[in-house]
Amino acid sequence: MLLNLKVDRNISETFNEYIKLGMPDLAKDGSLSWQKLMDILDEFANSFGDEVISLQEYFSVFKDVVAKAESRDIPMRMDTVTFTSIDVYKPQEVKVCFVLGAVQGELPFIPSDNG
Repeated sequence: MLLNLKVDRNISETFNEYIKLGMPDLAKDGSLSWQKLMDILDEFANSFGDEVISLQEYFSVFKDVVAKAESRDIPMRMDTVTFTSIDVYKPQEVKVCFVLGAVQGELPFIPSDNG
């Protein structure tokens, strides 16, 4: 049904727009997620065939399969370490921050050339 509605083409166009806008990681993550969804739906079709199941049972199995698929891969941007100097740092959602040279809450002092 999704393919009949040409959702795959629309999604592909969206990912191409992400690339044009300079967001290739988002395009890659989205593409991988789309492929996982297609794999899951193919697995359902192969497993259940023409068997009729309740909507509740379908969603229960779907939720379990998706949870297992999500736990296999960690997107790169969720598992990164960033090194930067404090003068160019842009606050983001950071869970842990190490400040080299800090002592008891004092930032390290960098002497200036102005004497």
